[in-house]
Amino acid sequence: MNRRISKYIVVVMALLVLAGCSGVPSLKKVFTLSEEKTNRKLFNVRQDTIRKTWGEPDSIFSGFYGDIYRNPENSNNLIDIYYDPDTKTVTNVVFFDRQINTYSISYELGDAADCFTVTPLKAVAGETVEVRTGILFDADIHVSVDGQEIEKTHYDSDYWGYSFIMPEKDVVVTAWFYAKGEDWRTDSDDLTVLKEKYPEYFGLSTIKGLEVYVWQMAPESYSFGLLEGTNIEKTFEQLWNMKGISASQMRAILSSYDIDKNDIIIIPYQNPISSYLCDYFIVQVDESEESIQSRRQAYIDKIRDMLFTQQ
Repeated sequence: MNRRISKYIVVVMALLVLAGCSGVPSLKKVFTLSEEKTNRKLFNVRQDTIRKTWGEPDSIFSGFYGDIYRNPENSNNLIDIYYDPDTKTVTNVVFFDRQINTYSISYELGDAADCFTVTPLKAVAGETVEVRTGILFDADIHVSVDGQEIEKTHYDSDYWGYSFIMPEKDVVVTAWFYAKGEDWRTDSDDLTVLKEKYPEYFGLSTIKGLEVYVWQMAPESYSFGLLEGTNIEKTFEQLWNMKGISASQMRAILSSYDIDKNDIIIIPYQNPISSYLCDYFIVQVDESEESIQSRRQAYIDKIRDMLFTQQ
């Protein structure tokens, strides 16, 4: 009798070990946890372990390593799993709530990026959103939401606050850093102003063409950078140091070059400062190579049209 009980206990313990050996909660369970707790549980877990537990992802990233899973009980909720490309282990987890009243906040902060201390990534329509910066004594920061400048609403000794009411759509927060007395006509397409603001985009060699990099901060928010054409891949530092400018500003800068537009290469770029993934970088599960290439070419054609056709 005791032997039977011992065998039963051994079997039960074995089943429990097998059920929990991966340490990965079920996909249904993970959507009940906080993002912070999920990151703690999944950090350094292997990709193959995630897929054995949750099955094949709904989508995968292209351009860097990651899987996208959808909440089995609410298709509006997504979880993005980022992996180290070498070890194939989890490095970061991000939840996205795409319910109808929750919208994303993207940022184009330029030179002012290091000044910001609080930058919410999403908010419910109608709620007050506050972004914060450190205190500046010999300079100022202009903050806008979708092109509309917002006022400073907090002047405490420890930080500056800028508040706005979240509309029923995704928004882009932009900011510019200016020394006292500096002309801040950042949206100007005038070449004289652009040469003063972005000297690195002028006087580039066109022997091997020009490379226009484009990244998105939100569905209809495009930023552009410019580098000389080369036969080698650009370094992380070169890409990171690019200052984002608008399509009209890039169009004006390109007009200063004596170069055939066919020698200007459009390169989609997943900027590390942006959490938004454009369609170019998402590959659907089982999507054919022909479909992928067709979709990517359509994206590039759209960008070329923005730069060379639209006025």
